[in-house]
Amino acid sequence: MMRRLVFDNIYMVAADTNNKNHKEWAGAMQSRSGIFIVINERDSALGYSRRKPGDEQLARLGHYLRGLNAVNASYLNVTSTSRVGDEHSYFKGRPVKKNKKLKEIFAALFEGRRPEAKMKYRPGIGAYEVR
Repeated sequence: MMRRLVFDNIYMVAADTNNKNHKEWAGAMQSRSGIFIVINERDSALGYSRRKPGDEQLARLGHYLRGLNAVNASYLNVTSTSRVGDEHSYFKGRPVKKNKKLKEIFAALFEGRRPEAKMKYRPGIGAYEVR
């Protein structure tokens, strides 16, 4: 069976899905340009989501800076970015209105460009830092 690429880019911003084993399913996704996973450890919505009962409710991908190991993904950490705080929708509204750098990062992403070239890579966690 021949697979055809459908997406130019895939963005997972504040992803409310398990971090554990995302390497397998995220690694199987295909895109022409890139897969970007944006993380905010202080995201209040994902913090509440993680508290749901059940064995399947583990650390959320958009909330957790460990196990960032999908080889085809670029991880962008906005945790310490000014004006993000505990926001869940930090790609719009007050955070991007008040932080020019954050606005530039999301504008680049949503326009199909690769913003990580202007960001600092932290090999210890496997993510680019947005300041």
